[in-house]
Amino acid sequence: MEHYMTAQTIGNLFYKVDDNVTLRLRTGPSMLISTSKNATMDNQELFLIYSPQIWFNLDQLNIGAGMTGRWLASESGSFNDNSVHQVSTYISYQFNQLVPGVFVRVPTDKDYSKTVNMVYGITLGIDLLPGR
Repeated sequence: MEHYMTAQTIGNLFYKVDDNVTLRLRTGPSMLISTSKNATMDNQELFLIYSPQIWFNLDQLNIGAGMTGRWLASESGSFNDNSVHQVSTYISYQFNQLVPGVFVRVPTDKDYSKTVNMVYGITLGIDLLPGR
């Protein structure tokens, strides 16, 4: 059985509709790297992560919804065959520059939803431009 680690860099583009509504596009590469002793470049996988979102900003509380996608870019095949999508909801709270949060994702792809019913987790962000 192989073991892997993930390295990713995700960027955010924001469009402020008004004081309480923000549109956000998250995107960036994610590399699945084999940590086994005999690993070669054939054991590595490159994904592109993307997520259009809408956020409602209520002082320090933020509530969001969107779609999350992951495209396996290092394999041949169609975009439809090499991607999975999920509907997502998020809640976060900003403490100065620290932004902890939780999320829930539900798969929209029939093949994927047979193995994964729901994904939930926690996040911790750092706001490099607080008060923007």
